[in-house]
Amino acid sequence: MKNEITASALTTAVCALAVLSFNQQKQINGIKDETIFLLKKELVDIRSLVSEAKRGRRLVTEDSPFTCDGSWCTADPDKYYLFPKGIVIGQKNEACLSYGDAILSVDNEGSNCPSGKGSVTFGTDNKASGLNSIILGGTNNIASGYLSHIVGAKDSEASGYASGLYSGWMNKALGTTSVVIGGQSNEASGSQGSIIVGAVDSEATAQNGALFGGWRNKANASYSCILGGLLNKIEPSSDSASDKSTVVGGNGNVISNARMASIFGGNENTVNGQYGVVSGGYKNNAAGETSSVSGGFLNTASGKYSSVSGGSQNTASGQASSGSGGYKNTAQGIYSSVLGSKNKTVKKKHAIYPKNQKSTQEE
Repeated sequence: MKNEITASALTTAVCALAVLSFNQQKQINGIKDETIFLLKKELVDIRSLVSEAKRGRRLVTEDSPFTCDGSWCTADPDKYYLFPKGIVIGQKNEACLSYGDAILSVDNEGSNCPSGKGSVTFGTDNKASGLNSIILGGTNNIASGYLSHIVGAKDSEASGYASGLYSGWMNKALGTTSVVIGGQSNEASGSQGSIIVGAVDSEATAQNGALFGGWRNKANASYSCILGGLLNKIEPSSDSASDKSTVVGGNGNVISNARMASIFGGNENTVNGQYGVVSGGYKNNAAGETSSVSGGFLNTASGKYSSVSGGSQNTASGQASSGSGGYKNTAQGIYSSVLGSKNKTVKKKHAIYPKNQKSTQEE
């Protein structure tokens, strides 16, 4: 058992025993020399205890669960130890106005503040205020969400329920179960399950939105995903349905008001139609439902099931129409096609340009 003896209490005890001893020696002349010797020995022992207390040392008695050898003490390996209030290893943070219950803090500089019940703080200048929140290393981080956790980050915040941050700088995990891994200045704030990995200055603001790498990308539609690239964006549909769209690489590509749409690379391509696809190129647009543009420049597939396969400034506006290369061609008729050429327009249903026979500019 470990006893704490204060200097004031020991001093009082010494004085009391000294007075008692003096009185006894005056009043009982027949006291034995052996008894006097024992009393003097007790006084010497108490003076030693006072000296120990003044030096601020804890006394280890025979009942103590610790075995000490010099400056090292070892706990009894056969016993468990309960610390209901908590443990601080290192220094106390005087600026932390309220340490929580059942906390653990490893604090070399006296700068951490585990104020949440069951919270843990390692590193420096970290604040764990959420219930059962954890910060393992890093500096100047805040874990304020219930079950939130941060591992080795800097200037970052995890405020969502069960949110997590792993490394990185100036990142925020604000949504429920949101996660940010590495990168810088990212924000995962979707209502649930948004994730950002290794990006810079990017955001995933919708449920289960995901970003992997890249710069200034925005996954703002539910279940949307952006893989790399820069300045790519996925905006939500006009209805409340999940969008499930994807952008892979490229620069300045945008999917808006379209479910399950995709853009694969390229520059400043857009998809506005449901299930639309653009596969590279520059400033192409898949506006029709289930429409597609496979590269090229300034091509538009606006008809339902329409497609443009390369070329420049071609348009497939008829249902199931197609344009295969060329320049400034238009397929307006249902199931119509323009195969290459320049400045050709096909208006009739099932019409194809060019035919095997002599064709005119307008079918």
